[in-house]
Amino acid sequence: MLGQPDKYDVLNLGHDLSTMRKSSPLPYVNETQYKRALESNASTIILMLGTNDANQWNKDEFVKDYTEMISTLQNLTSKPKIYVMIPPPLYQKEKSDPDTHIVNTILPKLIP
Repeated sequence: MLGQPDKYDVLNLGHDLSTMRKSSPLPYVNETQYKRALESNASTIILMLGTNDANQWNKDEFVKDYTEMISTLQNLTSKPKIYVMIPPPLYQKEKSDPDTHIVNTILPKLIP
């Protein structure tokens, strides 16, 4: 799909249930996947976090930690292009699902 498969190494450095907010029980910045991202010398980074933050929403902390992570990634030696993704919408709320209003209404306006 990238057009030149021998030109790219694609890494999936996601971590289930992790959050952007550092004060949450499972912040992404504490995971080995984040450390690998920082060491990857990536030319392009696609970042999609926020859905799990909706479980214990705190807008100020989210914005602060999101901004800090973007800044950290922008300052990597490789100076990567960074694409921020809006999490996909939630259509059916289950008991353990994140708050659909935050995911479907707030994050699409806040993240860009």
